Amino acid sequence: DMWPVDYDGTPIANTDHPLSFYPQLPFYVGNNKVEEIHTLSDQNELTKRYTERAVDFINRNKNKHFFLYLPHSMPHVPLGVSSEFKGKSKQGMYGDVMMEIDWSVGQIMKALSENDLDDNTLVIFTSDNGPWLNYGNHAGSVGNLREGKGTMWEGGSRVPCIIRWPEKIPKGLVSNQLAATIDILPTIAAVTGAQLPEYPIDGINIESIIYGDSINNPRKEYYYYYSGELIAVRRGKMKLVFPHTYRSYEGYTPGSDGYPAIYEGVLGRYASGKSELALYDLNIDRSEEKNIISQYPKIVKQLQLLGNKARLSFGDKLKGVKGEEVRPIGQLDIDRPKSELKVNHIGVGKSIKLKKSYSDKYSGNGNNTVSNGMLGTLDHNDGNWQGYEEKDFEAVIDLGELVNINQISCSFLQRQSSWIFSPTEVNISISKDGLSFASVKSFYDSTEKNPAYEIKTFSQNFEKFKTRYIKINAKNVKVCPDWHPGRGGKAWLFIDEIVIK
Repeated sequence: DMWPVDYDGTPIANTDHPLSFYPQLPFYVGNNKVEEIHTLSDQNELTKRYTERAVDFINRNKNKHFFLYLPHSMPHVPLGVSSEFKGKSKQGMYGDVMMEIDWSVGQIMKALSENDLDDNTLVIFTSDNGPWLNYGNHAGSVGNLREGKGTMWEGGSRVPCIIRWPEKIPKGLVSNQLAATIDILPTIAAVTGAQLPEYPIDGINIESIIYGDSINNPRKEYYYYYSGELIAVRRGKMKLVFPHTYRSYEGYTPGSDGYPAIYEGVLGRYASGKSELALYDLNIDRSEEKNIISQYPKIVKQLQLLGNKARLSFGDKLKGVKGEEVRPIGQLDIDRPKSELKVNHIGVGKSIKLKKSYSDKYSGNGNNTVSNGMLGTLDHNDGNWQGYEEKDFEAVIDLGELVNINQISCSFLQRQSSWIFSPTEVNISISKDGLSFASVKSFYDSTEKNPAYEIKTFSQNFEKFKTRYIKINAKNVKVCPDWHPGRGGKAWLFIDEIVIK
């Protein structure tokens, strides 16, 4: 998934190609990396190799309780298929890939049967999202559903799910009950008697659904979130979509043979759609074509209240609401210890003037974000970062009176995979009257390829120098460099705190 090969499968590591930014595809056994996948021909064997290891795992653990999780790399692009299945489907590469996945499932079911495990083994087969439609014949189909991957229309969020457990689940059962992938964990925990994590989770135990209860559904509501934005809410058959802008696959010709669509002359660019407030009855209109909002004002009001409830808990970037129950995202890069995030300094709470406005998406705590005594983490959504899209940063802090200072520092986030770059230049200036500023230190930084998440701090020490006003200028790289996947796109600059001691 997104490793450095060109659309035709040509390796592009250590080149100027924008996708060379991604690391090679690692192959792990346990916690040890045993090899890397460098070519498409290497990837061709992945489905086969995964399957062989899955079958071996079942055979070795047939006398124990076990959990097997097999997330196939296919059918995500770039596609790869073994020689045994290449051309076999007569439906192109995507058909071959799906046929090999079907074979893989068959091998696993055969292993369960041969070990007398199939009757009392719960098997779940599902997907994570709808097809990536701009890849054309290297992607699936949504049938009559609207849009595809990357949207919260049904074509992007609704997926098939097959559950098999002969000892417990009635044969031929078809359920139209509302359920979600996040419900799998609590359901398996309930089935096995395992304890759930200490922290609250969003999933719900749906045992009753898989056992055939078609009346009582434990999940009565669902929130459609995408990148922190509450796109829609659903209760029963009714789905209320909030006004938003979304990626769209409509109105242009899909790509083919591994290449995405070309839109407005740019390879891989999406069209854009806008939705008004809309209500859909998904029982009779899965295609989300008929907005019936005027017919059911009472239901609309109820679903709007449900949306407000979701925002209070989980936030909503569309409305600028921060959820009360949102926890920081986990990550592997070395982060600032929580004990060091709160910092006392003489600039906390002082008057600050910003020359340019920050993004509503990354507003932190408003104007005083950079002087509130809170440092940011590697998570750019932690609420302590202020983001500037394509804009430079300039702030002047008024300490209220002449004060002896011995250090000024400011921190910026570098997270290039999220289009966030460290500044190319940082300048620290001071003034006694707020009119005439003297530059005391300038820093320069080159924009080089670096996949690691980092916090860069620029600091200057003084010999107890008296000043009242402090100005920080930071230059944004403005656009993503040519080597970046988003080359030419608007780059971000993120700052968390100007620390004055």
